[in-house]
Amino acid sequence: MISLKLIKANSDNCKSILFAIVLCVTVFITSLIYIEYSLQDMDKEIAEKYGNIDIVFYDTNGSSDIYRNLINQEEVVNVAWQSNIPAYIDNYSIILHILDFEAHNAVNSIKNIDKKLISNMKGIFLSRNSLKVLGTEDNIFDLTVNGIKKEVKIAGVLDEKSFYEVANTSQINVYISKDYYNSIFEEEIIKNVYLVDLGDVSSTKASQFAHKFDNLISHNIVDKINLQKKESSQSFIYAVSFILIGLIGIVFGSLYNFSKTIISENIEHIGFLRTIGLSHQKATVLYKNMILLLGMIGEVIGIILGIILGNLLIYVKYGFSGFMFSKFSILLSLIISVVAPYIFMAIEMGKYKKHKPIQLLLLYRNHGYDEKEDMINKYIINSLFYIVFFIVLMSVRDKINDTANMILSAFAVFAVVKSVENSVVVLFHMLSLLSNKFINTRPLLALSFKNLARNKKKTASVFGTFILILAFYIGMYNVFYTIRTDAANKVELQYNGDAFITKYNQTQEVIEKKIDSISKLPIVESIETSHSRFLTLGGNRIEGYILSESEFEKFFNLLDVQTGKKALLPDSKQGGIIGESLAKKGNIKVGDRLTLSDDSNTYEIIVEGICNAYEYMGNVVYLNEKYFSYPVNNITLIFKEGVDIDQGIKIIKDSFSEDDVFTPTIKSKEQIKESYRINAIKGTMFIEVILVFISIIGVFMLINQAIQFINGRKREFTLMRVMGSSLNEIMKINFMEFIIFAIIGIIGGIISGILVTWEFVDIASISSGIGKVLSYHYDISNILIFSIFIFILYSLSLIIILYKLKNKTIITAVKEE
Repeated sequence: MISLKLIKANSDNCKSILFAIVLCVTVFITSLIYIEYSLQDMDKEIAEKYGNIDIVFYDTNGSSDIYRNLINQEEVVNVAWQSNIPAYIDNYSIILHILDFEAHNAVNSIKNIDKKLISNMKGIFLSRNSLKVLGTEDNIFDLTVNGIKKEVKIAGVLDEKSFYEVANTSQINVYISKDYYNSIFEEEIIKNVYLVDLGDVSSTKASQFAHKFDNLISHNIVDKINLQKKESSQSFIYAVSFILIGLIGIVFGSLYNFSKTIISENIEHIGFLRTIGLSHQKATVLYKNMILLLGMIGEVIGIILGIILGNLLIYVKYGFSGFMFSKFSILLSLIISVVAPYIFMAIEMGKYKKHKPIQLLLLYRNHGYDEKEDMINKYIINSLFYIVFFIVLMSVRDKINDTANMILSAFAVFAVVKSVENSVVVLFHMLSLLSNKFINTRPLLALSFKNLARNKKKTASVFGTFILILAFYIGMYNVFYTIRTDAANKVELQYNGDAFITKYNQTQEVIEKKIDSISKLPIVESIETSHSRFLTLGGNRIEGYILSESEFEKFFNLLDVQTGKKALLPDSKQGGIIGESLAKKGNIKVGDRLTLSDDSNTYEIIVEGICNAYEYMGNVVYLNEKYFSYPVNNITLIFKEGVDIDQGIKIIKDSFSEDDVFTPTIKSKEQIKESYRINAIKGTMFIEVILVFISIIGVFMLINQAIQFINGRKREFTLMRVMGSSLNEIMKINFMEFIIFAIIGIIGGIISGILVTWEFVDIASISSGIGKVLSYHYDISNILIFSIFIFILYSLSLIIILYKLKNKTIITAVKEE
């Protein structure tokens, strides 16, 4: 009962606390439910796409006995084959996939857009993307194979996400059953692709099996699946966790400020309870019980809203798929709703433990103002301390390891917010002194400055919230903006090249002939060949590049991190250079020995250099091809001066003969940059939605705090009215104070946001393993839009507050006090 009476007596502050708890619990549970489902859906999508495939073999010679040899292997559970041949649909060049759908479905089921299994039907099957290229006006097309033209109809549209497409997805891929193909072309089918099911095997076992067929090109699908799951889940969880930490930081800060306001405004009540003999401990219990009750109410409401919104978000994104409920998220949310507010209230009450009852009553008379504790010198010292602290932290950031860097970055964020917050109080004190010069000409403005300067604690509290919210939004949004921009820029800076040829699934003989023919094209200035593959270092995957010294120097723009000069590839059997991120993660230094493995071979190398590599998040090693024998699978071209890049790419694509089924992926540097940027956008889109939602929560917290700032000065306004000040004058003073709040708060928030961007980006890039960014980027338009949004909401709330104040008579105001 007493807790309910305290809640009623502090209704405005308690509403704010309840609002904060409900919103935080709602966003927290919504996010965790969505994350849990997204990870489950990712596993489901991967399982559906790859089915039971463990290895894919490419037989570029089309040997007739390969299928029989694979079937006879005791490790093999099942094998599905394809015959991929060049063909034409009308005037479009395509790759025709001939297969037995029923046998193929046993290894990797193929479904149509209605999620039904494809059977051996008469006609051709296309994906939706291929159908868009061909057009949908006609259902009948001319299919040409080896100069023979036949009329075919579309039997169905494939769901390309339901199976693993063994093809270059940039081409038009058409599927046809073996029986229907034989019925219209009547020629031998040459099998050249095999999808092998080995049962439940590890990546190592799959690689060992692949080595039995060294005459075939193989892709380890088990390894691909493991890597895809690890990278997707890791980056997603890191990003969301980073956002949720920010959410909890904002709400915890607001809850602490509200707790401080409640105690400040109830000093008289606490002093009265102490005067009549109640101990400080028992008085503390009363307020703790009040906050516990609010926390439990907020928890229940937040859980209900979080579960509803989480499932609604899943429905919008994925469609209906059952009801999601996370016990783990509910247990964690208790920390937000109950534990944290309880601790904050205990801390605030603990500050007055040694105060005598008379001291508490005196504090009430001064409305919580303690001149000894509120001297301007304290704010000057604090602001200087935090500024120096921030400068020191920034000066050592490049001299420490990643773990220490993350910890110091978190301290730097705190230092930025506190330094700006204290500096603003000092600024108002200076403006208050300057206001004496225009107190006769601009009395209301001068009085506004003096009021803000006098109420230092409350001014600092409101500004702290203002700066924290805006700095958080700007810093967090710039994390994603920087990572997107940086991902594209790294492609530009790391490589010298105009055309990049990858995923060339052919024999070395064919690849070498193709390299020779391409090098003779009049548009080509130079050509680089290399091999890239995944290697294992201490149980972790890294990218290995094997190439020559001259090619490394010509085609890679990498700097040695110790000398700052261009990195050079060692000319020694055991020599290699590694990426900076890999060196930091493993605490690796020049001269260290590393043991690398590719599942069949083990190498020991000596680190002869560390470079600023960006490939595979900097987890990369470069080795000299003179001492490591691997087939070429990457080709990079530099065109002659004056050659148009797009036209050059077209000529290269045309140079691949029509009978070359396994056409590689050919992209320009700009296309690769765009793909990096798009992938970064896809990966952070949901996080941005959460970020906007959190920022809106922060704005409402700020508005609530502004309301408390005015409510806490009711006595001051009442006395001013009793002494003859008009209501219009009081409203003008309030309006002027809050406009000053908004303008200076936005400026301070933008400054803080720009400064904390460096720290947020470092924390995010280090924790997610993407490597240190080249530079920090700021989305100015987004910063301005959000600042205007805050200003408008803030102004609207101010109008509502002043309207309520205007309608109160002097008698009503006196009665309230």
